[in-house]
Amino acid sequence: MESDFDTLLRGVMALAILSLIPVVIFALWLDHFEKRLRNLLIKNPNFEREPELEKVRFFSLLVLLFQFTLFLGADEIRGALALVCDLILVLGASTQLALQLRAEKQLQKDQPGSESVLAITLKMVRSWILAATVCGLLSIFGILFTRWIVTNQRLPEVIGTLLLILGGVGGMGCGILLNFALVPYHILKIFPASPMSGLPVAKMIQDLFELHQTATPRLWMIELKKFRLIDLAIAGLSSGRGPFKYALFISQFALNSVNEAELKALLLVEIGHVKLQHQRKRLTLVSGLILNSLTFAILVTLWAEQTYPGKGGYDFLGTTLGFIFFVTSIKWISLQKETQEFEADAYALDHLNLDFEVLSNALRKLDYFSVKNIQSDNGEKTPLMGFPETERRIFLLNAYLIKKEKQAATHSDDLAA
Repeated sequence: MESDFDTLLRGVMALAILSLIPVVIFALWLDHFEKRLRNLLIKNPNFEREPELEKVRFFSLLVLLFQFTLFLGADEIRGALALVCDLILVLGASTQLALQLRAEKQLQKDQPGSESVLAITLKMVRSWILAATVCGLLSIFGILFTRWIVTNQRLPEVIGTLLLILGGVGGMGCGILLNFALVPYHILKIFPASPMSGLPVAKMIQDLFELHQTATPRLWMIELKKFRLIDLAIAGLSSGRGPFKYALFISQFALNSVNEAELKALLLVEIGHVKLQHQRKRLTLVSGLILNSLTFAILVTLWAEQTYPGKGGYDFLGTTLGFIFFVTSIKWISLQKETQEFEADAYALDHLNLDFEVLSNALRKLDYFSVKNIQSDNGEKTPLMGFPETERRIFLLNAYLIKKEKQAATHSDDLAA
């Protein structure tokens, strides 16, 4: 007689095959599509490509809907082997998205920077799936490794359970650390970017970092035509080396919107972030929130199973707690981001000779030209107001300067007295 495990194993194999069939069909269709595309390019290199893109996205959406429908329909298997079913869904969806992005790249390969918002969004989803897969696989490895230890050492059940939890959480922590170090890699996979080496602005940036005794990051310029990216961003860990070296990303739009003095002001803020080790602190907060929330949810679920056996609803309890912690974590991360932005601004003012007016102008220009066309004077016009978040940032920084001036004046009066 076939055991329950064998039945579940057959169900998982059937689920994997059913998940794979539409992906294979889509891949075969794409092969035909690319041959047809090459013929169109030979006949008319300037043919309208948007309708062809819509076809790829439509068929891709159908396959993804099938994947999710199949996933939701396999509730019995998911109840027994949730992690395996999740991995099947993730691998199927990520393969599907990779095929779609490959087809879109073929359509846009001679039009750099022309990626649509949808294409960028799909690339983000692909990166999230990859990051989640890395965390999941390392977590599984941690569980299997600790299970091997528990089995060989014949440890008591309570200690074995705690070790399994620690193994899974520890593996998840390693996955978070690895993904954080690979953020520059993910950004390069999402946005079209080119190295800035050889450009005059690259020499200025290198000199500025060296002047303030800060390791120069890899420099990348993001080139987008269909929408505007206004941020300068440091990604990765400043202590990283080799493939894990941190990077500075600057959009071509930002370079065209501000003058050299304003660009230096924005860069000084980024140097402030590096000096204050904000990336490491963000990693500590994010990993701490995720791992503590996960551990607490698992322990509460196990406690509920032991205290109220046979009542059911344990999965719902764990999922609900996870969702509550997720929402709370987003709020904490948002508050930390706002705090770190102010700290970097203040540090740059106090230690890096940042000019408050120049920084204010730069921030307002980026806001202004993100919704208006860049003027013929290369953005020399200074708008009166920026977005509400920008104005709040400028207001807080101005209040900080006023407070410092008052403290300095009080100190001078005390010395004179």
